[in-house]
Amino acid sequence: MCLAAVKQKDSNLFRTTISYSHEIEVYKPILPGLPDDIAKYCLALVAWHHFPVVGCVCKKWRSVVQSNEFSIIRKHARKLEERIYFLCSDKEGKGSHWEVFTSSGHQQTLLPMPGPAKAAFGVVTLDSKILVMGGYIVNEGPNKISADVYQYDCRLN
Repeated sequence: MCLAAVKQKDSNLFRTTISYSHEIEVYKPILPGLPDDIAKYCLALVAWHHFPVVGCVCKKWRSVVQSNEFSIIRKHARKLEERIYFLCSDKEGKGSHWEVFTSSGHQQTLLPMPGPAKAAFGVVTLDSKILVMGGYIVNEGPNKISADVYQYDCRLN
């Protein structure tokens, strides 16, 4: 809400104007024509390696896929796949990449981390995210320390 006082030119009278500037949010279902519980269950049946596409459909779908509730729904639908992530290096030892293996036998190589190749970095998992922190830039020697932090969201792949 905005309250403004305006003084008129020829008199000492003040005119007060009140205007409302916040928008009214209209409810939009996840899937039109279905209750949200059923729509979430339908989305839970999608294989996890399709989640990047599902997350790009709209903000609502992205927030559903990222929610803790969605993991519970996938578990009840028996679609929750356990995954294990391996950090692998190439033959020369100069680069690395992530490999993902699921309990259903699906294997996927993740896209390389952005930026220059790094070594001696730390890896931490927090909820559904993998954080890669620090290290040094391989091409510039151990004196070029990196302060970069990269986050990988396992829910959205």
